Amino acid sequence: MLPLLGKSQKQDRIWLFPDSAGIDFNNLSNPITRSSNITDPCGNNFANICDQSGNLLFYSSGIDLSFISIRVYDKYENLMDGGDSLIGHPWVYDGSMILPMPGDTNKYYLFVGNRTGSMGNHMYYNIVDMSQNSGLGKVISKNNLLLSDYVNEKMAAVKHANGRDWWLILMSTNTDSLFHKFLITPDSLIGPIDQIIGSADNPKKFFGHMLFSEDGTKMVAASSNSMLDLYDFDRCSGDLFNYRNIGEPVYSVANRYNGCSFSPNGNVVYVASIDYQAKNFYQFDLTASSIHSTKQLLISYPDTGNMHLIGFYGQKLGPDGQIYIIKANGFGTNSDTYNTHHLDVIQFPDNVGPSCNYLTNSFDLGNGKAASGMPNMPNYNLGPLHGSICDSLSSGIHEQLSENAIRIFPNPFIDAVSIRSVLPIHANVIIRDEIGNEVKNFSFAENETIDLSSLSAGVYYLEIRNDDLVFEKRLVKLK
Repeated sequence: MLPLLGKSQKQDRIWLFPDSAGIDFNNLSNPITRSSNITDPCGNNFANICDQSGNLLFYSSGIDLSFISIRVYDKYENLMDGGDSLIGHPWVYDGSMILPMPGDTNKYYLFVGNRTGSMGNHMYYNIVDMSQNSGLGKVISKNNLLLSDYVNEKMAAVKHANGRDWWLILMSTNTDSLFHKFLITPDSLIGPIDQIIGSADNPKKFFGHMLFSEDGTKMVAASSNSMLDLYDFDRCSGDLFNYRNIGEPVYSVANRYNGCSFSPNGNVVYVASIDYQAKNFYQFDLTASSIHSTKQLLISYPDTGNMHLIGFYGQKLGPDGQIYIIKANGFGTNSDTYNTHHLDVIQFPDNVGPSCNYLTNSFDLGNGKAASGMPNMPNYNLGPLHGSICDSLSSGIHEQLSENAIRIFPNPFIDAVSIRSVLPIHANVIIRDEIGNEVKNFSFAENETIDLSSLSAGVYYLEIRNDDLVFEKRLVKLK
């Protein structure tokens, strides 16, 4: 069974995050810094989304603690009609997520967490209609209670196997190993559908990221109690299975996990400790029989100089196939230094070991600076799971292109790359260099081997394109 990608969408091409920072990925070969009006240095509860062409549609952001609420802003960063006074606490980590409403190209769900004391968060949903106000949008329904059970600061979403609906996953605070799952269809929000799986001590796993791999087959949850929970996921049934704790059995500051991310191929997991005293960044190889034994320390920052009181916060896989990493502390000592105005980057995250190429302070945020986390986004491009019993909406090769049905290897390469497709595709192939110059252009029909020995070592971008389909892949030439 093959996960299919629909026609290339660019809903994740702009990231906005505190403090006044952002990234524009519309040119994958040259992402650039972008400013934002998200200024609360303590805020974590924010989200944004673009249209299918990569233009900012709207975003949400928490405002200062004297108001304790969330607001929604339009593409011009003005307050959206109805976008004030949304229930939500600015400090809820990964507390917001925007999901397109299945079956309606104009409407979007905005899910928001609200901190409700020591027990955890309640979840609310809002509906944004972008057909209102000449395309500037309006919040047409807000502050709808989704879940009154207490949940951790963990929220993840993935496309259903039909390529249209969504699964939204939340982790309970007050019941060990309990997940609340919601199925989002054109007609309704179905749930909560509860499942107990995984390790105990859920209240101790309050902080930390939870996210799906790009193909939606795996989910990882990092926790500040040193646990790193890995699950397989059935996009058809919504079931989590094959639970493994690849973290540590005993808590330590060196493994106070927070941010985590998958490599593009889903075979590598990265996780960082948020503790100021042990700023460690690790890698795990998920293909190994003993995953924990593959744990590698990629970098450890000392808590001295302008790194004093700075910690790893967010990390996220970018549309360009690289992982971007925030070092921040929100406010106070060293919150405005070279380190907070720059992001670390993992260039080749599919590679195990040092060849993943961890680069410190590689991406310049300009006047913006990193204060907390990254926007919480699912893989908007994930399509139906071809051949599954739930692939009820799939309508053939002319509308979807399978990422796994097209293999490009080896990558990284030295002299040539081969393209193999299990599906009959007639398309045009374009290869561009890092600044967007076209270096190769040819027709493709199922199988090709391309001689690229004349190219210099570096990063290139391959597109397979026709009227219906777009497939993009980042290539690395070693020498």
